[in-house]
Amino acid sequence: MDFVRTATAFMNDRMWGTLNTTLVVHPKLEKEPSVARALDQAVVELRYGTVSFNHWPALCYAFGTMPWGGHPSATLKNIQSGLGWVHNTYMLGGVDKSVVRGPLTVSPYPIWFFDNPKTAKVAPAAANMEAAPSWLKLPGLLAKVLF
Repeated sequence: MDFVRTATAFMNDRMWGTLNTTLVVHPKLEKEPSVARALDQAVVELRYGTVSFNHWPALCYAFGTMPWGGHPSATLKNIQSGLGWVHNTYMLGGVDKSVVRGPLTVSPYPIWFFDNPKTAKVAPAAANMEAAPSWLKLPGLLAKVLF
């Protein structure tokens, strides 16, 4: 897959920054063996702290457990997206990058999408849960997300 190799080289060598990148791939293409191999190789070669497939890469940060930061190839002379990681709840050592992978369309519809009509109901409930976490609030929050 020449396109994927060329795009990977372009992203590594010409784009500034190493924090995250997103690859948008149609599900049928992703299942094709030659494309799947090329995408797997791209994940290995991409010098980004988070590589995301079909999703907003900041989900890695939002999950709170995955390491989030610039790729470890950064140096003080070429800092780009910084040194080190935040989160990394499981205290994994030797992390090269985090990978977020999912379908092109998601359900339930994410509240951070500008046109989600549920955001006005869900966002205050999510903020309330964040401010004062409680298992008792979870059913109400989930009800707002799902219905």
